[in-house]
Amino acid sequence: MMTFAIIAVAGFLGLILLASLTLGLVVRKYSGQIFSSVFKKQDELERAPIDVLPAIAVGKRTQVWGGAGDTAAKTNYYVTFELEDGSRREYALWYGTMYGRIVEEDPVVLFARGDYAADFDLVTG
Repeated sequence: MMTFAIIAVAGFLGLILLASLTLGLVVRKYSGQIFSSVFKKQDELERAPIDVLPAIAVGKRTQVWGGAGDTAAKTNYYVTFELEDGSRREYALWYGTMYGRIVEEDPVVLFARGDYAADFDLVTG
């Protein structure tokens, strides 16, 4: 009876080890493809030139996603700016804390990098 219990435990541990190794190989194979595109996008953004643009904040919005089955909801922050030439463009904010620092109709010097507002300085009169 004791021998059967030892064999059963050893077999169970063997199955766990085999499953772990298989899962590890699958994750190693596909995670590189997934993360390489994320890192490539981040690298492109970090290498992009910083455009310095006079602008006026004309709109703000948030995008909340996740939450229901996930551990926590995530929020993306966006501000639409009217540029000096009269065109309007929406930028994702590099840091969420920037969202609280700006109010619609604020004149700013915008530091944009790609589709992101990297930072801005408020223009005070």
